[in-house]
Amino acid sequence: MASLSPDDQSPMFSGMSMSDLTCNNGWLYLWLGSSVFYFVTLYASEDWSRKRKPQEPLHDRAFELIPRMEWMVYFTDGILLAGCGHLLQMIFWTGGSAGIIAKEACVYSAIGNFFSSSLHSVTLLPSSNHADGLPIFGGDADKLMSNHTFHFGLYLRIGCALGVFPLWALLPCVLLYSICLAATRAHYAVDVVLAWWALLLVFVTAGQGYLPEEEAYCNASHQGHMDYSNISWAKDANVTACEMECNSNTIHML
Repeated sequence: MASLSPDDQSPMFSGMSMSDLTCNNGWLYLWLGSSVFYFVTLYASEDWSRKRKPQEPLHDRAFELIPRMEWMVYFTDGILLAGCGHLLQMIFWTGGSAGIIAKEACVYSAIGNFFSSSLHSVTLLPSSNHADGLPIFGGDADKLMSNHTFHFGLYLRIGCALGVFPLWALLPCVLLYSICLAATRAHYAVDVVLAWWALLLVFVTAGQGYLPEEEAYCNASHQGHMDYSNISWAKDANVTACEMECNSNTIHML
């Protein structure tokens, strides 16, 4: 019998694994902290932008190829608003594996917020003359990474992890969403491309969202045996047995 404990796992941060965040309220504190930091730095950057001399928008190939459609902002923002509502439902009502994967998405969302904040805090790009509408994140200073694109990809990743959304469809859907976002002029194309690379990094480092074995313990509401024979993430994690015995802080692979 092989023992698998959280200490045996590769940490996401120094001395910290993903389960340290998803098994308690660490994911919530991290996400709230990143959101506050994001909006504070964005407000400061917007104030800095208003004090600067206006500049002409940058040349953008996407703007030359994609016509401007201001009403599209309601579509791009509406999808994210619906996704946020669904995310909260999975965390606070659905629970189970869906809740854990949703919390994991919040952790990566927080990292994206810090990443984006670090960019718009140091450099201002000329405004792309974004559309008026219901921007969730937006403004003249919110450039250099598209949070819309990044969070949309994270949301689809949850569906891939739960097996309700095909992995092959993720790329064309993100591409279609990016085209719609370019039509709003909310971001330059380079902002969207930067979000693509950030999403790729998430997939490379964390896969398509299967739950690590250590997180199964966090989700166990009992001390006993759990049948994982029909759960795809268990197979993806190379779990060859169909049962796990949760004992204290150690998971024993039977």
